[in-house]
Order: sequence, then structure tokens, then C-alpha cells
Amino acid sequence: MKLYFAPMEGITGRVYRQVHHRFFPGIDKYYTPFLSVTRDLKLKSRDKKELDPAENPDIFLVPQFLGNDPEAFRKGIQYAGKLGYSEININLGCPSKTVTAKKKGSGLLDEPELLTRLLDGVFEETEQNSSDSSSGFENPELNSYGSSPGPDRKMQISIKTRLGVSDPEEVFSLLEIYNRYPISELTIHPRVRDEGYQGRVHLDYFEECLRRSKNPVCYNGDIRTVRDYEQIAEKFPEVHAIMIGRGLVGNPALVREIRGGDSLTAEELKLFHDSMLESFMDAFQGDEYVSIRHMLELWPFMKENFPDSDRLIHKLYKTKRLSEYRAAADRVFRG
Repeated sequence: MKLYFAPMEGITGRVYRQVHHRFFPGIDKYYTPFLSVTRDLKLKSRDKKELDPAENPDIFLVPQFLGNDPEAFRKGIQYAGKLGYSEININLGCPSKTVTAKKKGSGLLDEPELLTRLLDGVFEETEQNSSDSSSGFENPELNSYGSSPGPDRKMQISIKTRLGVSDPEEVFSLLEIYNRYPISELTIHPRVRDEGYQGRVHLDYFEECLRRSKNPVCYNGDIRTVRDYEQIAEKFPEVHAIMIGRGLVGNPALVREIRGGDSLTAEELKLFHDSMLESFMDAFQGDEYVSIRHMLELWPFMKENFPDSDRLIHKLYKTKRLSEYRAAADRVFRG
């Protein structure tokens, strides 16, 4: 079964991916945190680096786009094609209120007309690009993302979604929409938008989605241990891929463990942590404050490795200088 690293805003960007891949190779696909696409496609320099092939060596990376404008998505698809990507992912799952208020992410799940218009435009673009050599897919070379789409290949379109907004029953209407399109992979997080990441996942609804979906389905949600993975794999053997997010940030060796490799050690986690910190310092040109803030985004997940260390971890959040942070982190690792 294929194993993917889920996109996580503010966490799984290029710096994190580079370090994680170096220490823990074996992820079948990484996804960028969502990139907002606009008609003028004026990407921030940060987003350009996020997509730059030179910044993602030897990583199978899928750009995830956020928005609701078909024309903006077409521009984004063309740009991704020129860079050599063979797949883009549409974010229909983000539950953040700042996103959903703009009818983006899971804010599209109760807007069937707007959602249909977006998907019509996206898949029309891929159909045109499969037969129009002037489409913008001009890079014929092979790269770390697989084969470039080229003028004679379609860009693969995958989707990450939830079950709906407030009621899991909504997913069946959504599936009627999704089934109209040749989606390369439909990743389903079996919660509704209003649940965020709280409460139990609705495995009964996920099971019915598997039965009804005409497209390949990937499972996402609450995989934190090898046993969690095994339970999903045993219950849903027809699922060909599982996407893991928070569980992998908490235990960066989780995929290795799932595949029968060694368990994460404290020494290994310390080396990974220290390398991540140094990489952030390099990426942000020695800005201690920004580098520390990025490291602190990881601790709500990594703290699961340090039971009874809440007091020590709390002190990390009060640090402002690199020397203070390192000393506080060392105390956590020493226990």
C-alpha cells in the first residue's frame, strides 16, 4: 500500500520535506501545503521556492492548490506543467474559518454549483492539454516528479475532501459530483468540516464511500501508530493508499515502522530535530525568532514522545533566542 505525507499548513513546507526525506526516506508522495491560485498567478517568492524543482530533489511532490476560480486553476495547472509536475491536488478539505469564509477548501462542500463549475474548468483544461501542444506543458524531460505531462499527456488531478460540512450524509451528494470526473485519486478525511480534527472518524461512511466511488480512494485521518495503520489496512484492503499527517510529524519514522523497519529512537529524533533547526536557520538567513517559531509548530505533535514533560516543553514557548531554545530543547530530550 502506498503511503503519503499529508500537507499541513505551516509545517510540511520545503525545509521540513528536505530534512524529513533525508532522515526518513520511503514516502511515496509528499504534498505541498495549499497554495492559493489567482488569475494573474503572482506567486509569492516563498511559494515559487515551494514549487521549485531544485528545492525538492529526489522527492515525488504534488502541488496542492486552493481556490474556487476555474481560470485561476487553469493558470496554476499550466504553471505546474511547465515545471514538470505530473499531478496537482485540489484542496476541498481545509476547515479553517478564514479559508471557508471565502468559499474555498471545505467551504466549497455546500456549494454544489460553484464546486461543479470549478471541476468542469479544471478537467476541461486537462482535456485540452492532452491534445494541444501549445497548452503550456512544454517540459518533455523526466524529473523527480515522474514524467512531465508533455503535450500528449494529461495532468493528473487528485482531490482531498471531507464528508461534508455538518452531516456525514452530505458525502453521498458530493460523490455524485466527484464521480462525473476522472479523478486520479480521491483522498477522503472521514470527518465533516464542523468537526475539525476532533472526535472519532466516521469509518462507516468511509466504507460506503469506497463502495460508491468510481475513482481510486485514499484514506486520511488519525493514523498515529503502526496499529492504527494496520486496522485501516485490514478493514479496507481495497484502499490503495493511506495519507498520514499529524502522526508523521509526531513520529517522523512512522512510515518506516509501518513497513517493518526500526522504531524511532530518542537519539535519532534529537538528530532530526537539530538538523531541522539548522535548516530553518539557513533558510531564513539566521533569523532566530522566525526559525524558533517554525520549530514550535512541530512540538504539539512531537511532545507525544515525551510523556510527563509538559513543564519542560512549555518553557520552549517562552524562548526568543537560539541559545535559549537549544538549552530548553536539550532539557526536554534529556527528560
